[in-house]
Formats: sequence, C-alpha cells, structure tokens
Amino acid sequence: MAVEVGTFRSFFTKLNLVTIILAITILILSMLSSPKAQGMFAAFAIIMLVITIIGQLRVSMAKELKQAGERAVQTVWIWTSFGFVPLTMAPTPYFEFTTPIMAAMMVIGAILLLLGAFLLLRIKKLTGVYLSV
Repeated sequence: MAVEVGTFRSFFTKLNLVTIILAITILILSMLSSPKAQGMFAAFAIIMLVITIIGQLRVSMAKELKQAGERAVQTVWIWTSFGFVPLTMAPTPYFEFTTPIMAAMMVIGAILLLLGAFLLLRIKKLTGVYLSV
C-alpha cells in the first residue's frame, strides 16, 4: 500500500507543477495587461498558487491512499473550477485585454478545465474515492 501512496503522490505532484506553471503564466499575463485586469487576475493567480501548494502539502502528509485521494479531489475541484475564470472573463470588454493575451488566457482556462477533468477521473481510478468528497 505504501508504494501505491508514493506513486500517487508523484503523479499528483507532476500535475500540480503544471498547474503552478499555468498560474504563474496567468500572473505574468495579467501584469502585461490593462490596469483594470491587473489586480483581479493577479489575485486570482496568487490564490490559485496558494490553493495548489496547500493541496500538495495535504496530499504529501496523507498516510493512506484513500486519504490522499480525498485530499487530491478537494484540491483539484477548486482549481478546475478556477479554470472558468480566464476562460469566461478574458473575452469581456471591461478588462481590455489585447487579442494575444486574451487568447492565451482562454487557452490556459481550457487547459485547466481539461487537466482537472482528466485528473479527477484518474484519481477516482487510482484511489477509488468518489468525486463528490
């Protein structure tokens, strides 16, 4: 069982690194955009970074596979739902994004949603936990 927990932790860590890179990219893109978008999207990216890091710490402290799976599902649900923010808010005229930044934000949002859906299904398969924890 300990080998399975270690394997799960390494899998979760790799995908959390992808999420952290995407959050840092959102942070950088928000700083390159209009002043209206800087504060909101920077705060969004920082919150996403904090949630991902806390979730990683919680999973790494789990002693059993089911416990690690439940903690991972909770973390992934949060940042998957956060994928809707850049996907839906970037095209709004209020934030005055340039076309390349808007397109990049929408792609990042789509990646977060797809990665989150993949990870949720994979966690369910690896750990057997329900997705509604």
